[in-house]
Amino acid sequence: MSLIYILLSLAFLIYLGRLTFALTGAAKEASKKAEIAADDELPLVSVVVPARNEERNIRRCLDALVKSDYPKDKFEIVVVDDESTDKTKEIAETYSRKWDWVKVTETNGKLANGNIKGKPRALQTGIENAKGEVILMTDADCAVNPLWARAHASAYKNPKLGFAAGFTAMKRKKLFEIFQANEWVYLHSLAIAGVGWNLPLSCYGNNVSVRKKDFDELGGYYSVAFSVTEDLALLRTFHKAGREIRYFSTPESSVETLPCPTLKDYLNQHQRWTRGALDLGVIAAIFVASSLSMWFGLIASSLAGSIEWLVAFAALRIVGDFAVITPTALRNGQKDLIKWIFPSTF
Repeated sequence: MSLIYILLSLAFLIYLGRLTFALTGAAKEASKKAEIAADDELPLVSVVVPARNEERNIRRCLDALVKSDYPKDKFEIVVVDDESTDKTKEIAETYSRKWDWVKVTETNGKLANGNIKGKPRALQTGIENAKGEVILMTDADCAVNPLWARAHASAYKNPKLGFAAGFTAMKRKKLFEIFQANEWVYLHSLAIAGVGWNLPLSCYGNNVSVRKKDFDELGGYYSVAFSVTEDLALLRTFHKAGREIRYFSTPESSVETLPCPTLKDYLNQHQRWTRGALDLGVIAAIFVASSLSMWFGLIASSLAGSIEWLVAFAALRIVGDFAVITPTALRNGQKDLIKWIFPSTF
């Protein structure tokens, strides 16, 4: 067998290994019990919403949060105005005047030093002003499921649980938005699989929660090395400290975010994710290598004139995407995306 065919075989096995990791890990994590607790079993929770210049989105976010199915005597919303120059703060204050369990605070330039800058500064400010035993975090451009807070909080009946993440769906209508939504399902599948194998790879900061006691004991964001992906940095901090991690895969624990409106925004988002993923070190290198193995297979088989290998790699990619995306999509009420997997692959 020539060297090129040995390399093609190796590349095929590497990508197959990546798919096996994703499928088995995601199934393992999704199989864990996800009970919804009764009112008297629920802890006091605080939802922290960092917001900077979100006047177009903040109403949608807060409208969903105030409709949460959670005992209001155990529930509060903390909106953190992060030096907005629009009407974000004024809009949020209309909610705080209507509901006394909605409060608005602001960064006002404080804590802007060391690790505490950017979004971590806003989150740290909000958490310091929160009184909940469990802190839930979402973004101002998101709308939560009515059972979102209850689903997260219920899991903290487990005294070892320190950090939890959930699935983020994407609001979509246009073709570009549908493709982004499918990609998010794929990326969530990898993230869920990582937690399933006790090897956290990523999470999305618009749908996470922490036990406040653990957050404080670990030093909060003061002790988390600054990163453009502050959610991954916090996840890794909890994992390194030996706290138990969960990654929910149910519609009840999900939130809905908005897609990137332009290709430029999309590329900027992925550039930020890539920069943040570098913090994973060797693990990041392994995943990059597994991605490159597919591209190597497609290009090398084409240059070698091997139709059989070209078809094999194309089939592995397409079938692999179906295999990884479909279970996560079905678990999270995203069945309509399945028919778009094939065109989204390209």
